[in-house]
Amino acid sequence: MPNDPLYDQQLNLQLIQMPHAWNLMNNHSYLWENTNDGSSGHRGRRHSPIIVQVTDSGLDLTHPDIRDYLWSNVGEENCTDGIDDDGNGFPDDCHGYNHVHDTGRDLLGSSEHGAHCSGIIAANTDNNEGVAGIVGGGRLQSGSSSQGDYGISLMTSVIFGRGGAARGFAEALSYGVDNGAVISSNSWGYKSVDSFGEPVRLAIDYAVDNNVLVLFAAGNAKSKASFYPAYYHKTIAVGRPISG
Repeated sequence: MPNDPLYDQQLNLQLIQMPHAWNLMNNHSYLWENTNDGSSGHRGRRHSPIIVQVTDSGLDLTHPDIRDYLWSNVGEENCTDGIDDDGNGFPDDCHGYNHVHDTGRDLLGSSEHGAHCSGIIAANTDNNEGVAGIVGGGRLQSGSSSQGDYGISLMTSVIFGRGGAARGFAEALSYGVDNGAVISSNSWGYKSVDSFGEPVRLAIDYAVDNNVLVLFAAGNAKSKASFYPAYYHKTIAVGRPISG
């Protein structure tokens, strides 16, 4: 079991049998390994990190449990000069972009919700600190001391900014696609039944058409009603695990 001090409080990981999954990853890594040359299934060849976009309220990039697993935009040579080095339309987007305040320099948004979501995915596991992440770290049971051995690369897209501002939903989804995200994790949705902005729907279509797995939170209403975007058939709706 992980030695992270808060792991015992992470009942969700136990309910989804995450320890069993970690064992499978350690014992059969060749089944999921992706190599830089586009091939797969070759033991002993270092895999390329899977880029996971978290579209939410931002992240403190110095967070000790997550900082080793940040996505880095290699085309952005300078993170503070206001110049769009790679020409993708988003200057200084070294680790993601703040779509609310139109900047790549400040990825802190409205709350700690984004950090919570990022930690569930990518917190460094078995490092005697904080919580255990689903794919954070490569040391669990395998004894590896290399950071990022399990291939997570976390892209931060801010859509809930300071002062209660919220915007850039469709732009953020498209940004993830255009910058290499394989999975887009979204813990947000419309509060009214059947509400679904057309730009967001089109952005989801664009992502799915480009082989991006788009996940949305099912919501907190405990309802079977059509709350979008999670209700949209092209997304994967994620709810909380239950015992039994």
